[in-house]
Amino acid sequence: MQRSSASLSLVLCLTLLGSACSGAIEGQVPGSSGGSAAKPVSGGSEGSSASAPPPSSSQVVGNAPKGGVHGILGCPTEALPAYGVAASATLSKGFRSNCAACHGGTGQGIDKYPAIPGTLTREQYIGKVRVGFKEMPAFAASFITDADLGADFNALVSLKNNPGGALAAAGGEQNWSEAQVEAAYTKGLEIFRKAGSIDGQACTNCHSADGVELAIIGFKDDSILRRGQQHLAPEDALVVRDFIHAQRRRLGIAEVCSADWRPFQPGGHVLPGNTPGEQDIAFLKELQKRGLKVAVGKVETLADARAALEEMQKVDLRQLPIGIPLPRWSEDKFNGPDHRDINDYMPPVPTAPNKPAEYFALEDEYLKNPTDAGLYRLLDENRKNMNDLGYVQKNSVPKVPGNCGFSNSTEWIMERIVAPKRLSVLLAAHLMREEIKHPGAFYARPTSPFPDATAPANPAFFLGGFAIEPPCYDDNNYPSWIKSFPAGFRDELPESDLKNGTITNTTDRVTHEWMTLGQILDPSLIATDNMQNNKIHYWAFRNFKQKEVHLPFVYAHRMATQARYWKGLPDVKGFPKVSGTFDNARQADLHPFLATENQNSAGLTNAVDAGSYGGLGVEVNRLKGNLLRMMLLISQDLLKSGMALQQDQNDDHCLSVLCQVGNMNGYVNDLKVQSAKAPALAAFAAAKFDLKLYQEATGVLIADVLSLMQKAPRR
Repeated sequence: MQRSSASLSLVLCLTLLGSACSGAIEGQVPGSSGGSAAKPVSGGSEGSSASAPPPSSSQVVGNAPKGGVHGILGCPTEALPAYGVAASATLSKGFRSNCAACHGGTGQGIDKYPAIPGTLTREQYIGKVRVGFKEMPAFAASFITDADLGADFNALVSLKNNPGGALAAAGGEQNWSEAQVEAAYTKGLEIFRKAGSIDGQACTNCHSADGVELAIIGFKDDSILRRGQQHLAPEDALVVRDFIHAQRRRLGIAEVCSADWRPFQPGGHVLPGNTPGEQDIAFLKELQKRGLKVAVGKVETLADARAALEEMQKVDLRQLPIGIPLPRWSEDKFNGPDHRDINDYMPPVPTAPNKPAEYFALEDEYLKNPTDAGLYRLLDENRKNMNDLGYVQKNSVPKVPGNCGFSNSTEWIMERIVAPKRLSVLLAAHLMREEIKHPGAFYARPTSPFPDATAPANPAFFLGGFAIEPPCYDDNNYPSWIKSFPAGFRDELPESDLKNGTITNTTDRVTHEWMTLGQILDPSLIATDNMQNNKIHYWAFRNFKQKEVHLPFVYAHRMATQARYWKGLPDVKGFPKVSGTFDNARQADLHPFLATENQNSAGLTNAVDAGSYGGLGVEVNRLKGNLLRMMLLISQDLLKSGMALQQDQNDDHCLSVLCQVGNMNGYVNDLKVQSAKAPALAAFAAAKFDLKLYQEATGVLIADVLSLMQKAPRR
């Protein structure tokens, strides 16, 4: 079920099965005389707190689970997907099991999949099945006889004029015995790892070790079969279908997450808003609803600043709803124009283990007891011992002269897109698996969620960071490279990008959402990959769309979180063993507010028009002024106590704290300009906005902090 084209809902498919798979066609899992009880997969992480365990096997045998797992992480939930695809009883078992998934239960056609037989004659219909068409494989007489194909043809012609009723498939995992569940899981895992007969790809080359994400997200059987049959023989695709249903039984899943769900979206949903401005205002209202001092109060004194900082440090970014939509699990052109995007979890190029037997033994060990330590071993193996099945050699275009550090057109895809996506799949599936067994475990993790990781366990932030500057493919000088992209990558790019020979806009979207996801997964950002320091600066000033409310709050929250880590650390258990760019403050014994390249002015260098945002522009300025004053007042106190400033004051891209604090005068100056206009002045007065504090006093505060910084000792 892995992919070369991104989603579980893909490809034209006219696949028919013969009697060789009659057990699966009839809705029965291959049975066995033995087999262990259907037990939930073990989850949990070392050192994480747990709440109630999932239901025991006795609760999930025979009928729909009583209680059980009803989605995870606040996702929108749906009923368990039906087993099989509804189809007319007048059609063959082979058609009902597979062809109906793409062409409909009466051959009526679904979305991009054509109605059949259409204008084909009986002989042409049989011929298409025998030779295949595009992604549809060819089927020999050993799969289905000419007589059966002819009978289906006649039935489809009749159904065109008299559609008749489509009947749902009988059976399903809730009616399977424990032995059948375990048999389906065991056989399914074998096929999940097997190189497909269509293109040599295995499901596990892109998916998690046991497809847990496919079980918890409500992908329906038609989607599973369409995806699976791009790579697998039809009978193997049915085995994978049953494997996913078996996993739902084993895990005690009573309701699934919607297929449109965005994993780890705080609160399970995106705040309303069709534009960045609308999303910003929705987020501002959320902050006001929670009564945060920076949103509804006034930061006037040092005591106010300390209280506001403490409040910020208690905010759980993982549970605070935001207006930034995080990546879906799977997106592609078959889901509609808004889904055609590389911005999902699925890697566009599969990767396979160099030593399959050893790697799958490692997965088996992990699945028996999926601890964090086991995850780290899997991540490490995927970093070091995987291959692309010859993709780069087959498809690369030589390096184009210019500002590009890669020797060919596909190396950057593998390093900057495929590799971090692959790691993100494994990490996300690990957290999902844990959440199924211990609801709330994700929120109970330390702020830096994998403090004992042997390497930075935040591939989402790495992916977003390296999508910022794409010198190899961000303008019209590299159209030949875009032509060489893997099919799955091209299928996810907007048509305009392919036509223009540029994917700048696409990479901007990847940058913003994946870096946001990275900060939600690890709000401290201390344990990050060693990317260029100005990447986060680019995020703030080039890619961050919701720049007036989300941006200043998210950046201030990171600073507040790092300040909490800085005090009394690194001797506590929750401090990450590995560190990255933003650990420079601790290493130099500097407070994060006084360390260069921390971007403490992001979003705080301007004020918005008082009458903007439907009259809420004043409230936006209140939030900005309070965040700004909170950081300045605390910085002022630190400097007065003799705290050092970082020795290296990097003015390139205004990364130095001196430059950043100086730029905060933009906020003060914007207020000064607005206060000279009667409508704005009236709006400020009506909202009881303290212009004297936020304009005059803040201007004085900025000047004093700059003076103290110039005189401070350097370290």
